[in-house]
Amino acid sequence: MGFMLVGAFLSSVFGVLYLLIVLADGIEALLSSLSGGEWTWNWLTDGAAGTGILRPEIWLFLASLPLAFFALKRARERAFGP
Repeated sequence: MGFMLVGAFLSSVFGVLYLLIVLADGIEALLSSLSGGEWTWNWLTDGAAGTGILRPEIWLFLASLPLAFFALKRARERAFGP
């Protein structure tokens, strides 16, 4: 159970981190377009994180969310009873 909890926690930390990086790239593109630059969607696939939204950490985070909820539910049941 501990391996699942730690794995889900690490996956969520890195997934949220890279999602924030992609969001920052999007805000940067928005601000540059408001100041006279041209709007492009390149920040989704080419950004500060390298491949943008295509980072495997982001997709691993989204795929491991059900596992994280299941592991937390089981850990609570073991700690506090059903």
